[in-house]
Amino acid sequence: MELSVLRCPQCGAEGRLTRREENGAALWHCAHCGGKFTEESKVREYERLEATIKSSLGSVITEALLREKTEKYYNLRSMLWEKINAKYIDSKAIISICRDIKKLDPQDFLAQFFELANSADEADVADFVNNIDVYENEVFIDLVIDFLLKSMCEEYIAPVNLLIERAYRGHDLKKLGEYMTRLEEEALKIDADMYETKVPRDVFIAYSSKDMDTVLELMRELEDSGLSCFAAFRNLQHGRNAVANYESALKEAIDNCKILVFVSSKNSRTFRCDAFDKELSYIRECDLAANPIYRNNYEALPQEQRKPRVEYRLDDSRSVGADAFMKEFFAGLDYCETLEKTVLRVIQCKKALANPAARFEEARNAGKIHRAEEVRGAVKQINVSVGATLTFGSYQQNGGKQPIEWIVLAKNGSSALMISKYLLDCKPYNTTRIDTTWETSSLRSWLNGDFMREAFTAAEQGRILTTKVSTPNNTAHGTVGGNSTNDKIYLLSIEEARQYFASNDDRKCVPTAYAASKGAYKNKDNGCSPWWMRSPGNNQDYAADVSSDGYAYDVGTNVNFTLNGVRPALWVNFESAE
Repeated sequence: MELSVLRCPQCGAEGRLTRREENGAALWHCAHCGGKFTEESKVREYERLEATIKSSLGSVITEALLREKTEKYYNLRSMLWEKINAKYIDSKAIISICRDIKKLDPQDFLAQFFELANSADEADVADFVNNIDVYENEVFIDLVIDFLLKSMCEEYIAPVNLLIERAYRGHDLKKLGEYMTRLEEEALKIDADMYETKVPRDVFIAYSSKDMDTVLELMRELEDSGLSCFAAFRNLQHGRNAVANYESALKEAIDNCKILVFVSSKNSRTFRCDAFDKELSYIRECDLAANPIYRNNYEALPQEQRKPRVEYRLDDSRSVGADAFMKEFFAGLDYCETLEKTVLRVIQCKKALANPAARFEEARNAGKIHRAEEVRGAVKQINVSVGATLTFGSYQQNGGKQPIEWIVLAKNGSSALMISKYLLDCKPYNTTRIDTTWETSSLRSWLNGDFMREAFTAAEQGRILTTKVSTPNNTAHGTVGGNSTNDKIYLLSIEEARQYFASNDDRKCVPTAYAASKGAYKNKDNGCSPWWMRSPGNNQDYAADVSSDGYAYDVGTNVNFTLNGVRPALWVNFESAE
C-alpha cells in the first residue's frame, strides 16, 4: 500500500497526508491534526502495526483480513483523537477505545498512555512519561506533551520538563522554547513560587542528569514526607523567561535551602559535573566564609557550623580527586545507600535545625564539640521587654520589601509573643463565604505558607515557635470556634485582643502602603483600617474583627469580606548562638 494514501498514525484520518520538503527534509503533514512525521518514523510505525496484526492472525493471513484489521485499528485511532481533543474529557470512553486498540496492538503507545492517563494516579503517569523512548515514539511526543499540559498537575511538572528536554534539545530549539514556556506558564498556575529562588525550602538536591530516574524518585519521596525541594531541572526556568545567570540563581537557591542532598554516583562525583564542581564547592566556600579559621583544615570544621548535608550514594566508584574532596566535605557523616534511609536522615536534619540548642547539646555530649567551640556556641539571651518594638523578617510595605516592625505583647523566658505594628496585607478570612473556623480558613493557610516563606529566611523560620492555638467559641453569640491548631503564625482571638491591648486606641492599626494597595479600607478621619481576629463572629460564616476605631467587634464580618487588613502574631525564640 502506498504511503501517500495511508492513514495518519496520530489521528487516523484517511487521505489527509501530504509529503513536503521542509528544511531539506521530507516530512509527512496531516491536514486534519497538523501532525508532522519524518518518512522514517511514518514507515516504522506502519510496518510495526502490520507486523503486529499479522502476528495476531497466525497462519490465517489474507490481504482482505489484514486490510480489515488495519481499517478497524485506524477507525479506533480516529475515535481516540476526537475524544482526547473534545472540550470535555470523557475518561470512560477514552479508556474503552484504548482497550479496543490494545486488542489489535497490545503495545500501541498511545493506547497505553491514554488509558493510563485516564485511569491511574499521577505518580504512575509520571513514571510512564519518564520512561518514554522519544526516538521510537517521536510521532506521538507532541500529542502526549499537549495532553499533559492541558491536564497539568504538580506531579507532572518535572517529568514533562524532562520529556521536552529529551525530545527537542539539540533537535528543534524553537519547539523546545515554545513547550518550555507553556510548561512554565502552567506550573506557575499551580505554584506561584515554582521558579522563585529566594523562597526558603527544606532541601536542595544536587545531582547528575544521568541519574534522573533516581532524582525524581528521591524528590517525590521527600515531598511526600512534607519536605519542600529545589531541583534545577524543575525549579529553574528554561523557556522564554530562562534565567540569565544560571549559576548565580543556583547559589541563591542553595542559600535559601536548609539541607543539601547530594545524589552521589560515578556520574556526579566528578569535576565535570556542576553539582560536584560548582554546587558543593560553593557550599564549602560559604561554610569557610563564616568560619575562616578552618580555611586550611575544613575537615575539622564542626558539623554544627556547616550547612546540613546528606550523601545518597548510588555506587562505590572511586576517583582520587573526588574522594579527597568528598572525605572532607562529608567528614564525620555516614552516607546513605537506600532511599528510605536518605529520607529519614533528611527528616532528622530538619528536626535538629528546628531546635538548635538541643542540637548543640547533643553534639557536645557526643564529644564532637571541643571546649573552644563550646564557648563560641554558648547561647546568650537577648533582653526583650513587653511593649518594645523590634524588627524581624521583611515584607512588601512602603515601596519595596522592608524589615517588619513588631510590638512585644508577652514574654516567656527567652521567647516573646509579638504582633505586627502595621497591617501587612489585605486578605479575606476565607476565600468563599461558607461556614468557617480558624482551622479551615484560607487566611490561616496563607499565613503559615506563602506569607511565612515570603517574610522570613530559613534561619528566621527556625526561630518562630510552633504554638498550640485554641479558638474559644464566641461567648456573646455561641458560634463554634473549632478545633485547636498548631501554628507558627496566627491571629489574636477576641479575648487576646482585649487582654493585650488596654484600650480601643491601642488596638487601632494603620495599614502599610502595600496593604492599602491590596484594598485595605482606610478610615478617612484616622487613617486606620479594620483587622481580622481568628474568633468566629455572630454566625459561622462570620469572623470577628477589630474596627478602624479599635473596637474588638464580636459580631464580626462575613468571612469573604475583602477590605480587612492582616495583623500576624507569633512567638519567637530570642536565644542566639554567638
